[in-house]
Amino acid sequence: AAAEDALYDDLGEYEEARGSGFNIEEAAIAAAIPYEIYQPIDNQGRDEDGRFAFSFFAEQEILSAVFSSTPLIDGELTEYGDGNFYAVRVDVLEGARVRPLDEARDDAET
Repeated sequence: AAAEDALYDDLGEYEEARGSGFNIEEAAIAAAIPYEIYQPIDNQGRDEDGRFAFSFFAEQEILSAVFSSTPLIDGELTEYGDGNFYAVRVDVLEGARVRPLDEARDDAET
């Protein structure tokens, strides 16, 4: 119960910081909540090398949020799973591309 109370205290600090005009990174820092920045991913959550960028991109809800978000707009804090939270912002939007055959072949052989 104490850990859950601490979590909700941190989330309250995050939301207060967001309400004061902080972006998602600034709000996370103010609330002492860890945050991550990722390189571009495809609609399956894979990076340019074809590997999953991070395990939570396997969560379809998060991946959908990433690909439906408006670029450069901070997303709202959203709960998923059992007491987990995320917020997304897309900073770079790259066009779809087909991986060159040699890249795909290398991945298939490893």
